[in-house]
Amino acid sequence: VIPNIRVADPGDNNDLRAIMHTAVETDGPVYFRVTRLTVDDIFGADHQFEWGKGRLLRKGHDVTLFGTGIMTSLCLRAADLLVQDGIDAEVIHLASIKPIDQELILDSAERTGCAVTAENASVVGGFGSAVLEVLADNHPVPLRRIGVQDCWVDSGGIDELFTYHKMQPADIASAARQAI
Repeated sequence: VIPNIRVADPGDNNDLRAIMHTAVETDGPVYFRVTRLTVDDIFGADHQFEWGKGRLLRKGHDVTLFGTGIMTSLCLRAADLLVQDGIDAEVIHLASIKPIDQELILDSAERTGCAVTAENASVVGGFGSAVLEVLADNHPVPLRRIGVQDCWVDSGGIDELFTYHKMQPADIASAARQAI
């Protein structure tokens, strides 16, 4: 909510590296997350980051899974789980949260008709809210938000915290079924 700040959440180490290079060249304040979790590689070493641009990682037509940061790899795993139910999930990575890629969000949501957002943070005023604002203003669709609900987070291992807060791939897949 800070005016003129740019916010990013990298999906893997190559995304982080690209965001860091771009941040150095960006005028004004920049915030990006760095996680302690080792995640799957999504991008190659030549990956480029651009403010306000997302990436379509997997085409689908039944539901869109919008991920940011480390949650994008969990969205890809959730899409694999959904295939077992005959559900074809589209997966989009939005490292740039502010500015956000409105065109990509709307294009995908118009095609699939429903969506799930997944973030490693509070759903209140975060990534899911940003996606929801774009959709509410332009093309409302059923949407479920995966992330920490409005509560304090205890200390613990990532896996046990993600299980407790219902942020695992199976939880994302379940939210997708609900949205559909």
